[in-house]
Amino acid sequence: MGIGKTSVINLVKRHLEENKEKKPIIIEYNPWLDGNAESLIQNFLLQFSAQLNTHDASKEIKEKINKRNKINKRNKRNKRNKRNKRNKRKNKQNF
Repeated sequence: MGIGKTSVINLVKRHLEENKEKKPIIIEYNPWLDGNAESLIQNFLLQFSAQLNTHDASKEIKEKINKRNKINKRNKRNKRNKRNKRNKRKNKQNF
């Protein structure tokens, strides 16, 4: 059941595109197509760079995202390892 979301988006886009002096760059993106947060961000940035015609930047963006994802995974693993070590010490003290 539609309540006019697409109609409102189209009206706003038409209104923005009427400004001949400062025509905005409108980037359309559908986040519902992505499965998880990491791919959501990566796909958004790739779509963003593609619509700005900066395909060369997409490789750099992808590399930065992959680097950030690796850092996040490493940080999560380190936190989990510290938590596990703490729990083992507590368990030894309780026995």
